Amino acid sequence: MKKNIMIRLLTGTLLTSAIALASPLTLTLQNSLLNGSGGDTLTFIATATNTTALTQNLNSDSFTLPSLLTLDDSSYFNLWPLALNSSQTFGPQSLFTVFIPLSTPLGLYNGSFDMLGGPGAN
Repeated sequence: MKKNIMIRLLTGTLLTSAIALASPLTLTLQNSLLNGSGGDTLTFIATATNTTALTQNLNSDSFTLPSLLTLDDSSYFNLWPLALNSSQTFGPQSLFTVFIPLSTPLGLYNGSFDMLGGPGAN
């Protein structure tokens, strides 16, 4: 009998290191609540839209997840563009994966994922 483990990831907007902008990027996960069992790798697929008149750089990311789960963001760095032009949409595309170790207890695990960057040279 397989035990199902539920993982819910919340996504934020693009976080800028300069001036605070009101939600310059809309990031939508196809499904923010995925089920899996120990030994599974879950793929989170997302679409991003630049809602501003400025190009938004996608420099890096930041995430939180319970320490027993492993988030792999290599698809963000390998498959996603370095920037989104004004009103540009990208996706749906794999954003990251989460690995569930075999010993993970049954439960609901929450996490978050934020894209870092912003307009201009950063």
